[in-house]
Amino acid sequence: MAKSRGIGKLRATRTAKGMEHLTEQSTKIKPDLSALRIHRDDEEAGPNRALRVVLLGTVLIVIAGALLAGYRMWSSATMPEVEVARATVESSSAGIEILTATGYVVADRKAAVSPKISGRLEYLGVDTGSRVKTGQIIARLEHRDLDAQLSDSKSVLANYQSAHNQAEAELEQARGGLSQAQANMQKSRLELARQTKLVENGVTSRAESDNATAQARVDEGQVRSAEAQIKAIQAKIESSSSQVRSAEARIRLMEAQLEYMNIRSPFEGLVISKDAEVGETVAPAIYGGASTRGSVVTIVDPNSLEVEADINESSIGKITPGLRAEVTLDALPGERLAAEVRKIIPTADRQKATVKVKVRFKEIDPRILPDMNAKATFMQRPEQGAKTEASRITVLKSAINQRDGKTIVFVLNDGRVVSQQVTVGTELGDRVEIKQGLAGGEQVIIRGAENLSDGSRVKVKT
Repeated sequence: MAKSRGIGKLRATRTAKGMEHLTEQSTKIKPDLSALRIHRDDEEAGPNRALRVVLLGTVLIVIAGALLAGYRMWSSATMPEVEVARATVESSSAGIEILTATGYVVADRKAAVSPKISGRLEYLGVDTGSRVKTGQIIARLEHRDLDAQLSDSKSVLANYQSAHNQAEAELEQARGGLSQAQANMQKSRLELARQTKLVENGVTSRAESDNATAQARVDEGQVRSAEAQIKAIQAKIESSSSQVRSAEARIRLMEAQLEYMNIRSPFEGLVISKDAEVGETVAPAIYGGASTRGSVVTIVDPNSLEVEADINESSIGKITPGLRAEVTLDALPGERLAAEVRKIIPTADRQKATVKVKVRFKEIDPRILPDMNAKATFMQRPEQGAKTEASRITVLKSAINQRDGKTIVFVLNDGRVVSQQVTVGTELGDRVEIKQGLAGGEQVIIRGAENLSDGSRVKVKT
């Protein structure tokens, strides 16, 4: 028992000494470990920390911008799309709308320009949209063969003119010979008369008289020969003159054919289509085939633009030439162009039961182009002496809405919808008078207002 206690005490003593030894070793090691410690606070306080802060801020800004752009795109995609038109202030003196019709802008003066003869196109000096003047050369056909023929005809003419000039010189020479022969004949006749008297008086012999007679006959023969030569030369001159005239006529023909190679503008206008290209074969429209162009360009006179509108047969009685009208174009929203009825076509379309009416613009706007959609509103003139009323405000009928028993229009203001209660008056064709609620000039929603409410954000359809 005592032995066991002694052993336990010895073990406890050894254990205590071991712990003291470990404590001393730990105390010695601590200074060494503290020397190996990394001071991160000192590093983060340097330039690297500022750089990380800047990069982090930049990333956050980019992310925020992307989120904002995405939100805007999502918001724009989900916003309802509407169509708008302005509330118009109209003068009552302008007249009362009696009828509205749709149609298209057309040119009263239009030409598909084609050549007079067929040939291959070697030059085209205009393009779609080009302005041309009367008589301007807009295209030209190949004409090298005609150039050669014209040159040959001019050479032939020069030969004929040379022969004619030579014949005229010969004629002058022959006339000189005739004059000499006539002088000789006159001299020989005088000599014959003298010899005849001398023979009768017995002064000279008969032989001298015979010689004088023979000489007189020779001189007469020379005169007749000279006269015949002159006639022959005159015939030659007449023939050469005919040949010269024929050559001149042929040259004029060749020059006319060369002029046919030039395709000119028939009037001042605007090229709206180019129907052929350089290298293609073109021909008059009546001869055009599958591989042949019938026209080179199409030209319209912009000053002859007008609206062709179809009027129902039952309403044609309201339309008379000279009746005032206002034209609106889809390309020029909100603008009303002054016009008047120019002509009523004296025939009807049995398929559509309509009559075509031509409406002429008072002034041509350069923005008006052929084939634009147009709407013509015909105005009845106020009677003379009628009381002139104040100006009125009108909107399209499609802008009027009924909500909770109230008549309202939706006004667009900075991208938001504002409902405005109005009082309506007389209907004027496709428009309606607003007696109260609008001042004129506001943008009102004419389509897409079915599900809108006050304050809604919308985007305008372009």
